[in-house]
Formats: sequence, C-alpha cells, structure tokens
Amino acid sequence: MNPSTKKFFLLFCLCIPALFAAAQDTAPSEKSKWAFSLHFSPDYSYRYLKISEYALFFNPYRIDYAGFLDSMNNNFEKGKVGFTAGSSVFYSASNRVTLETGVSVSDKGFRSNGFATASGVYPGFDYHRFNNYTSTRIMYLEVPLVVHYTLNPDT
Repeated sequence: MNPSTKKFFLLFCLCIPALFAAAQDTAPSEKSKWAFSLHFSPDYSYRYLKISEYALFFNPYRIDYAGFLDSMNNNFEKGKVGFTAGSSVFYSASNRVTLETGVSVSDKGFRSNGFATASGVYPGFDYHRFNNYTSTRIMYLEVPLVVHYTLNPDT
C-alpha cells in the first residue's frame, strides 16, 4: 500500500466514528461527565539550522564555516506537509474542572534537495555541496494530560 493510500485509509477510519457520534439523540437529558472527541489537522513542519552559543564558546573560529554551512543547508531544505490525528477523552470532575487525556500521532519532517559540508581548519576550509533529494519523516506519539479550569462556569 503506498503512503497516500495509507493516509487516506487512516483519515477514513478516523472520520467514521465521528459520523456515528454526530448521529446520536440530542433530546434533553442529564449532562454526562464523560466526553470523547476525534481530531485531525494538516501540519507544515520545517527545520531551521543555527549555530549554538555553546559550540561557539568552545571554538570561536567555528562561526565562520559553521554559520556558512548552516546558511547553505537552510537554502537547500524545504518544509514538509504532514498531519496530526488522534482522540481525546474528557472527564468533568466539577463544573469548573475538566480533565483531558488521549493519544495523538504526528507526522513531521523536512525535505532537502542537497546538503553542504566542510573540511579543514580555520582559516582555510573546503566547502562541498552534494545534490540529492531526501525526505526526512519523523513520527511522534503524544499522550497529553490536560487540566481545564473554567473561571466563570455560568456563561
């Protein structure tokens, strides 16, 4: 199964329960302490390289070629479109406090059409550019625990 088919299948599977949840009876009844939600969002992730102050402390001459390489690699890299999908469970502990937990999967990363590297020591170093297309994909599994507090529950 190719990646676009997998994403479509995942989106389809996440939307079906939401359709059934939307079709529930809306007659007035006692408010439940439990709630369930599904979420899906497209994401755009990007990486920006910058030399760290920590690295400069130990090697102040590094800024010349490291800063140059960071700048070159930032020009080669592009953002990547991904997604975040998951579900959440809410428990209303009181009319002011609600607890939330759940599971989310995030697809992040970046694309590159080359990279630069350097060899040698300051002040003379050799710069090399490599042209190759790569796509880096990073998947995250998130399990949040959130406490919601309402300041004015009567509104």
